[in-house]
Amino acid sequence: MLSDLAALLHDPSMQIALLVVFVAGLVRGFSGFGAGLLYVPIASALFGPKVAAATILLFDIPVAVPFVIRLLPKANVREVMPLAAGAVVMTPLGAVALAHADPVTVRWAISVAVLAGVALIAAGLKVPTAAGTGTAVAVGGASGFLNGLAQIGGPPLILYWLGRSVPPETIRASAMLFFAIGTVATLATYLVGGFIDRAVMLKVVLMAPVFAVAMTMGAGLFGLASPVVYRRVAYALITVAGLLGLPVW
Repeated sequence: MLSDLAALLHDPSMQIALLVVFVAGLVRGFSGFGAGLLYVPIASALFGPKVAAATILLFDIPVAVPFVIRLLPKANVREVMPLAAGAVVMTPLGAVALAHADPVTVRWAISVAVLAGVALIAAGLKVPTAAGTGTAVAVGGASGFLNGLAQIGGPPLILYWLGRSVPPETIRASAMLFFAIGTVATLATYLVGGFIDRAVMLKVVLMAPVFAVAMTMGAGLFGLASPVVYRRVAYALITVAGLLGLPVW
């Protein structure tokens, strides 16, 4: 195993992936979402969509759990539940699409979804505040489908919460809780679908510590940086990731 890990570390693709993992961890720790939007487009170009989705799911789990426990008191549990219900239903469908669709088509879908999502969020589009439970379930379903497909379910949630003028600390905590619940459904689906194998686990062994350090650093930055500056940097990074993930390169 050690020789396999050493060989991976000498792989230029893995070196690029570890750098992307670090940046994604900073964003995730700061905002509660965004790691997939940064990591998956580039990792899909490096390793293929299935490996990209499976690796981020696994290296996020051990790191995210302590954050979820610590931030749970700040989360709006009542609002997260209908969102999570929609996600649990739709996540397997996203995984089915990932399993059976052409990888190049999936890469196009991932990059387009990432770029469209960040454009809508940056433009200030919001789900109407008066939207009811049905809308929450639909938003959660859209997020769940994107998570099952590529672990990029953040944009629908953020558009939903921005429409309610939710404080940043509540969005961060609620997003952590939502993705923790969704992870259970995604993990079960990926295991059944055979997405997780030895090659994926070897990559995760190297990625998880990098992600943990970066996420801790990102959490430490929360509240220190200007929200405006943070949003601009995050949007720029996610846009670059979406462009680099396009199958035209």
